[in-house]
Amino acid sequence: MLLTALGGVGLTTVGAQLLTPLASELAEPVRRGRVVGAVASGSLIGILLSRTCSAGVPST
Repeated sequence: MLLTALGGVGLTTVGAQLLTPLASELAEPVRRGRVVGAVASGSLIGILLSRTCSAGVPST
């Protein structure tokens, strides 16, 4: 069960790194900078929010 959970975590953590180049490939050349900036900033905001929320989780 632990191996399955770790495999799922490994597959989903790669998603954020793959979205930025995918967005740049799919965007029109005129809008590419804005799209990549939005995806990268959204990823960074998600990282910062998750770290903030995890501070409230009690540790053992």
